[in-house]
Amino acid sequence: MPTHVIPASPADRALESTADSWAAALAGTGTLTLRGATQQFAPVGVGNQIDEQFEVVPADYGVGVLFLEFDTSAIGPGDDITGISLELNNAGRFYGADDFDFEVYAYDWGDGEISVDDWLTPDDLAGMTLVASWPASAWTGNNTYYAFTLTEAFRAAIVRGGKTRLVVVTSHHRLGTEPTDGEWYIMTWATGDALLAPRLTVETLAQGQSDDAVEALLAPHTDVVRAILVTIDHPEFTDPIRVTSDAVETVRTGDDGPETYVPFPFELRWHPDGPDEIGRARIRIHCDREILARVREVQRGALLVTVGVVLASDPDSWQLGPLEFECDTIPWDAQWIDAVLSIDSDLHDAWPYTQFTPATTPGLWL
Repeated sequence: MPTHVIPASPADRALESTADSWAAALAGTGTLTLRGATQQFAPVGVGNQIDEQFEVVPADYGVGVLFLEFDTSAIGPGDDITGISLELNNAGRFYGADDFDFEVYAYDWGDGEISVDDWLTPDDLAGMTLVASWPASAWTGNNTYYAFTLTEAFRAAIVRGGKTRLVVVTSHHRLGTEPTDGEWYIMTWATGDALLAPRLTVETLAQGQSDDAVEALLAPHTDVVRAILVTIDHPEFTDPIRVTSDAVETVRTGDDGPETYVPFPFELRWHPDGPDEIGRARIRIHCDREILARVREVQRGALLVTVGVVLASDPDSWQLGPLEFECDTIPWDAQWIDAVLSIDSDLHDAWPYTQFTPATTPGLWL
């Protein structure tokens, strides 16, 4: 089971907004200070007695936003995420109030560098998805890593094969509630010392046959049940069609939450690769009024059919796949929907792209 311990990127930034009024500090209309990559610490919090020790313009109120980027390119699209943790190192606490939470939101600001134009107001935060939090009241000492409590949405926030970007703010910032006492905390971020940087730990189970599946495959008798899961989707569908070869419902945890596959009679046949063709499959589904009606509603574009194999005892771990196919035509009769599944391959395209004729390349025909 691979474990990916990912430190925050050196490209991380922090924005501080200071002003003589709480409303101006929230709106970012006072003084905005961008902390660069060469600085090790960034205050993330709120306060009403801002001191010069925070290296900001002296003011009555201040708000901080921390932008974090993690390189999650090593996590593949077929890897099952089995565990996640997010930890930040608390480097300091000033004053005593702790009636707020640190909150982490999924926010992709793109590949460009952070600037003062990226300030986030409470209205901006209202449209984001909360993925983690940590209560300031849980503080026990400086220079200590604290694990944030994750929400169910964090799994979907992981960008497989890319960059996972998050922002850290406080509940005072999101709610717009004015603090009643100085509430400044300092969190360590990437730069300076990687051993103190924010870290994201992701445990994955790479796709492939588990030991239980292999033993069951080789045993003369076994009680291990394999289930073939099929998902049929299309941009015109409100919800995808999910069916299982098992006699009971199969429920697995997907990137966006639980996915329920209902028992349904179907046949799936794999076609071997040949010298003159690429891999494909054939699926025959017993005609059902609801499925047939939804398939017939498709006006244009191919259906996306995803096929995978799991064990009934461990539906969250793929034993095969998931494999993605396209289906352009769907023949059907009174009993069966019969479709050939193929992959989206460049081998389907004609080559060369154009023909060399007097009309397209007159220079060759002089």
